[in-house]
Amino acid sequence: MTTKIICTSPTFGQYSRKAVEMLEKEGYELVRIPAEEWKDPAKLINHVKDAQGWISGVSKCTREILDNAPLLKVVTKHGTGVDNIDLEAAKEKNVVVANAPGLNANAVADLAFAFMLSLARKIPYSDKFVREGKWKPIMGIELKGKTLGVIGMGLLVKD
Repeated sequence: MTTKIICTSPTFGQYSRKAVEMLEKEGYELVRIPAEEWKDPAKLINHVKDAQGWISGVSKCTREILDNAPLLKVVTKHGTGVDNIDLEAAKEKNVVVANAPGLNANAVADLAFAFMLSLARKIPYSDKFVREGKWKPIMGIELKGKTLGVIGMGLLVKD
């Protein structure tokens, strides 16, 4: 019997096929579930009922779904955070929950920097203005010589 892993992450394997190839090489059956099916709990239950693994993106892993997944051993979040997974229900069902904390730290930093540049140069305002068929000089500010203060909450680690 082949070990079935369902995937509700639309981006899993999109940028690198290495993880998909590793699963296939080990003999796992990777079944991609289209969004129109994983967004409907009844349809998702139909897919998860005979799965041993689940690669989740933003799809909800609820108690109801876990109650209908007797073979499920692991749910792994393709991304950071596990707020879409019912951790208490998973623990009761002895389903291992995994994620990749910090894996997207560089991408988040890049995006924060892009937002800073976008706001300093008034790009969203300028874009809206031009799309409305208007045009006038709009001057942003340069970041050179500016001081940036970052206030954050730090890293939250839960047991």
